[in-house]
Amino acid sequence: MTVYQRLTRPLLALSNAADYEEAKHEWRTTGEVWDGDYTLPDEHRTKHPGHCLCGKTIRWHFEIENTENGNIDIVGSDCVHHWMVLRHLTEVEGLDPSEVTEERIQEWIELNVNKLKKNAWFRMHGEMFEDIWEAVADIDLRVNVKVVSQYWDYVTERHEPKFILRRRARGKPGDKHYRMASIVWRWNHPDNPKNQQTKYGFPNDRLWVDMLMFNAHLEEVIDKLGKVEQNRESRIEQVEARKALSAEMRDEFDDEEFATNLVTWAEVIRKTFYDGGVDEVISTRRLDHIVKAFTIFGDKMKAIELCVARFDEDTKESFLDLYTKIDAGVITSPSDETPVSEESVTEE
Repeated sequence: MTVYQRLTRPLLALSNAADYEEAKHEWRTTGEVWDGDYTLPDEHRTKHPGHCLCGKTIRWHFEIENTENGNIDIVGSDCVHHWMVLRHLTEVEGLDPSEVTEERIQEWIELNVNKLKKNAWFRMHGEMFEDIWEAVADIDLRVNVKVVSQYWDYVTERHEPKFILRRRARGKPGDKHYRMASIVWRWNHPDNPKNQQTKYGFPNDRLWVDMLMFNAHLEEVIDKLGKVEQNRESRIEQVEARKALSAEMRDEFDDEEFATNLVTWAEVIRKTFYDGGVDEVISTRRLDHIVKAFTIFGDKMKAIELCVARFDEDTKESFLDLYTKIDAGVITSPSDETPVSEESVTEE
């Protein structure tokens, strides 16, 4: 049974004309559209919520009215296309009914029915959408991405991943390993010819659910981004410290390996500190003190011991032990020289 056949009886019952071909011209849309039966006003909830006048289950509820007797009712997208388009094209645009082709109807639908859906959607969700979009858009561009290659970063002096926006999701929403397609790419990215803002004017269900889910986990996502930035900043500090130490040690003596080992040692401790494993870090200033102590005594472990003396015993021992693992050639036997305090080194 066609849409027209299913509509014939209920439409005639609400029309003045007894002939279907005449009755259908009594109807037009009011411009009111509701997404879901739970959003319907009371006057429509008592009729056939969730269903078109033809009996078909629907999501989008288009209100139509009879301009002859004032009756109003609800139809779905499939049915409103015919009544709204036919009357609009013949009465407003002045086309002869014989000129109303399927292509003409489809063109009008894309321009106008979607506009009604857009207005209805944003009437319901617009304020929340704007708030979430403002919160997640910039973060999305940094998180919902995939690695396509690597490049050499002259600031961090290491290969860094090169990202592009993820255009297709991997997995299913809710799965542990779900990888969301970029929200910005799908909604309004200028390089996406099928972005939903241009094509529909409102987000589809999948995009809207992803936006809600991404926003719900935003704090966790921001925390992960913070750790990434922290890692980069730590790496840059490591590079700068190594360069500074290398330059200083070249001025004093030729031992670039010691400088590299010191910086690596300090970086491991810093990472452990960020992870909550220790309560202290080895600052660049303290590394400088170690270098000065080494220039005085010529003993790597003694220089390090002097400059970590202020830490508690457990921390000091763990730091010293870590260095011996990084610099396998270091001599760890006790020195016979007279002990010197940290203050005597740092005051120079």
